[in-house]
Amino acid sequence: DFPTGYTTDTEALWQANGTTNSEASTGLWISVGTALTDANFAVFGNNNTSGKSTDDLPSGVGVDERTARIWYVDKSGTVEADVTIDIGDATGYTKTAGAASSYKLLYRAGTSGTFSVVADGNSVANTDQVIFNSYTLVDGYYTMGGPAGGLPVKLSSFTAFHENGAIVLQWTTESEAGGVGFIIDRRSAAIADWQQIASYVTDKNLVCLNNPLGNTKYTFTDNNAEANTRYFYRLSDVDIYGNVTELDVIEIFLTGVIEVSSICLPEKTELTAAYPNPFNPQTQICYTLAEDAVVYLQVYNVLGQRVRQLLSGVNKSAGSYNIYWNGKNDAGEIMSSGTFIIVLKAGDYVRSEKVLLLR
Repeated sequence: DFPTGYTTDTEALWQANGTTNSEASTGLWISVGTALTDANFAVFGNNNTSGKSTDDLPSGVGVDERTARIWYVDKSGTVEADVTIDIGDATGYTKTAGAASSYKLLYRAGTSGTFSVVADGNSVANTDQVIFNSYTLVDGYYTMGGPAGGLPVKLSSFTAFHENGAIVLQWTTESEAGGVGFIIDRRSAAIADWQQIASYVTDKNLVCLNNPLGNTKYTFTDNNAEANTRYFYRLSDVDIYGNVTELDVIEIFLTGVIEVSSICLPEKTELTAAYPNPFNPQTQICYTLAEDAVVYLQVYNVLGQRVRQLLSGVNKSAGSYNIYWNGKNDAGEIMSSGTFIIVLKAGDYVRSEKVLLLR
């Protein structure tokens, strides 16, 4: 029996030439080179926690943080396996792994106490999967640690909208340990090459605040965008080692903008039809405000669970707005095909609309 709190996402390794567990739910799997006998197998599950932690770390070995996700292993006989941990699946962070040897497989026998290093990473696959080769499993608790900044910024949301002839970018992070600042690149539909338009080096508003409470919001206004042009913006993070990590790319079409005046304000607050719908990879959500309002714009699945928070309590002036949803959830993961519900709340106005994502 698994200990209390470690009963989710259980998987078994049993008479296999190589097996993978549910990567999307646990971020860990085990591969063996030769078939296991009935007496040799391992069952494992995790505490279903994401993010990272600085609790119970070994000292003096280059481990400054670890995944908050911990796996419990219950093995029988002898199981020597290649252990692979996917940083993105385990933590939810969008990042690129550094040198494999910088990452450590950590172990402790019980539910509490300091972890110890039992293996160094041997290789990196698919940019963020660290492989620990030929490790002999024992019963107990495993997690993965690394240097500060090894598990970088987690991006919750990245949105864009028009405002007074400019394009406003807004993004929210949940964690920034190891982050120094952000870089914004832009390209247009007509020009394929990315051009850096802003950096934490020259703009203090792009410096990581490293807020320990998380949910830090940032805003950048591009005043040099031309009307009737489709733009792409790329948001990247720079960590304390100088590593640049692409966090997300967003697209927006800047229409010709007329100076807002009392005679051209929208007559009513309204959520209009998203376009395209069905969509892939993104859809444009348009809404109008007849008066200034605090706006919430969120995406739910058909079970009523919120998957993406596009706007959360943002003060907006009366006017017309559009915003793009790229089919990703708040953790930056690409959603599967299905029906989603967009909900706009602006003051007392609440409306919803269904959109269909096709992969």
